[in-house]
Amino acid sequence: MTTMLNKAVSYVNEAWLPVNQAVLDHTLKSLCDGAYDQDRSLLARDLQKDLSLFLFAVRKLSELVRNNQEQLIESVDPAQVFEQVSIDQIKAVLSVPKGIISQHRLDQVDEVKAERLSNSLISAEVAGTLAAKQGIDNGLAYATATFRQLGLTLVCWNYPHVYKRAVSNLQAGQTLEQVLSRMLGFSPTILGINIAKQWNICPEIRMAMGEELSPLEISDKAATLARSLERVCEVGEALARATHPEIYPSAKLDWKEAAFEIQRVLGKEGFGQLQRSLQSTLKTYLEIAPSAFNLPEFPEEEAADDSLHGRRLLANNRYVRHCPPAVQESFARLYAKLRAETIVKQNVDTLLKDIVPPLGFTRGCVYLVDPTNLSLEPRLAIGASKLVDYSAVTYNTIGHNGEPIVAAFRSSTPIQKEEFSPQAQMADFIAAGLGT
Repeated sequence: MTTMLNKAVSYVNEAWLPVNQAVLDHTLKSLCDGAYDQDRSLLARDLQKDLSLFLFAVRKLSELVRNNQEQLIESVDPAQVFEQVSIDQIKAVLSVPKGIISQHRLDQVDEVKAERLSNSLISAEVAGTLAAKQGIDNGLAYATATFRQLGLTLVCWNYPHVYKRAVSNLQAGQTLEQVLSRMLGFSPTILGINIAKQWNICPEIRMAMGEELSPLEISDKAATLARSLERVCEVGEALARATHPEIYPSAKLDWKEAAFEIQRVLGKEGFGQLQRSLQSTLKTYLEIAPSAFNLPEFPEEEAADDSLHGRRLLANNRYVRHCPPAVQESFARLYAKLRAETIVKQNVDTLLKDIVPPLGFTRGCVYLVDPTNLSLEPRLAIGASKLVDYSAVTYNTIGHNGEPIVAAFRSSTPIQKEEFSPQAQMADFIAAGLGT
């Protein structure tokens, strides 16, 4: 961890995020009344109405769990931590004087900070709802969505001038994460990941946040769950951005992608269900700062079913039918999401994580064209690979100088080659442009 990032982690852990006092008061009263004695999941759901309070509780209770264990535990699942401690311990954690949890006050929120808090709450609500419908623990999905948004939310509240400048400078083709990374000198995502690691949060959540974990650090089953968690979180994040087109240039595309997936999983009543849930979650925020917070308004247009484009592409792909049945099903799901003249990161992730490795490609990398430097730059690692394993290559020379990446870039067909490594082991590899 760099010195700058290390200082940022310490700073935001201390300053933290504003607490919704109404949620805290309700939770403490319910604890005293015994409302959670037989149902800890109800406690988790109440705390989830305030991401600051929820994460503070997870942090402190995780410390108790680790200290209570005779043997060192490997990691903490935020969805289960409320079951692993006593009611009295939970009361003690939450019964703190005002100002101890956070240096910030919710009644002093402005519209930019309110938008960021709302985005986090919307993302988490959508992720939890979609997860429950697909057989994934909704508490784990909520926690994952909250941790994925943690870096951006902490930056917004603790580096407000930088955050506001980033929002005002956001251009089409850029993400808020990218703009903030350049301004801060560190990535909000990496900030969140380092906090999650510091708290000993489980690898499924950390991988879904974007941390690169080796097979020794996470099992195949847990990695599959992490990818499923990542997908439901991305839908929630897209919907949250879509509710603020005045900030996010990608809002229209975000809406199409989120609406398609929400209607696919929840049906046409899905948006009504989400609207009711969010109304309950945001109720106290609207009462505390009605001029800053608003109920999200979803675009009235329905998601167009333009999956015919993808079905046609699938029908024309004569190679898919030779793949194993499970891979053919993965291809079918991917093609159903393809839209004409649109490139969506989630579809690329699906290809690289759910389709390429099962076909036997254990390592690999996706290169993107950098026309300024006339080079091909490694951008996405596949399987057990890491980006540091690959180097940029130039394509501004005649021929390809034996570089299969350059040869594939200039070819309309895949390049296949066999080589011997220094250890005298033969390796097959294929290089091709995506779509060839």
